[in-house]
Amino acid sequence: MVRACLYSAIYTAATEMLGGGEAIEKQCRRPEIMADAAYIILTSDSRKFTGNFDIDEDVLRRNNVTDFQQYSYGEGEYHLMQCI
Repeated sequence: MVRACLYSAIYTAATEMLGGGEAIEKQCRRPEIMADAAYIILTSDSRKFTGNFDIDEDVLRRNNVTDFQQYSYGEGEYHLMQCI
C-alpha cells in the first residue's frame, strides 16, 4: 500500500523567492521546528538512533510535542502549505 504523506513547508529564503511575500510566509512553518528536531536527534543515543530517516514533525511528535502553533507564522494549522 502506498501512502502519501503531507508535510508543511518551512519558510526560508528559497520559499521567499517563490513570491507571494506575507501570504506565503503565513502558510509556512518557522525554521525553529528544524532546530528543535535536530536537538532531539543530536542528543539521542546514537547507538539506538543511527540509520533513521526522519521528518522534523515526526521526531517532535514522538517526543511528546503536541503544540505546533509555536512553529507557525499564521493563525492555526489549517492553512499550512503542504508539500508531498
